[in-house]
Amino acid sequence: MTEYGLLMPESYGFPPELVGQFMTDTFDYFLTTADPDTGLPADANRLVQAFCWYSVADTVYATSNLFDPETRAITPVGEVFRDYVAGLRQGRFWDTLKVPFRVPLDEAGGEYPPP
Repeated sequence: MTEYGLLMPESYGFPPELVGQFMTDTFDYFLTTADPDTGLPADANRLVQAFCWYSVADTVYATSNLFDPETRAITPVGEVFRDYVAGLRQGRFWDTLKVPFRVPLDEAGGEYPPP
């Protein structure tokens, strides 16, 4: 999955709470769904090996932004993303991940969660 998110604005019925729920539900699906007939055998028959949330800070389609492009502050959707990743590091689906990952969150080069 190259990238995905919600481009429709909040005024169309897509508040941050709904976007965050969509994001985490799809993350769960991507991380766990497998099929012995069509999945990748080298990856426990998972159907999705990689995915990317859109967007970090789009100035036109801001509904799914993890950060505000002007203030660089984390958004409510970004907070959901942060908490989800923290859950992964604490064991949620951790055994399904093949490689460790880091999410840069500050200008000083800090990462979340810390190494």
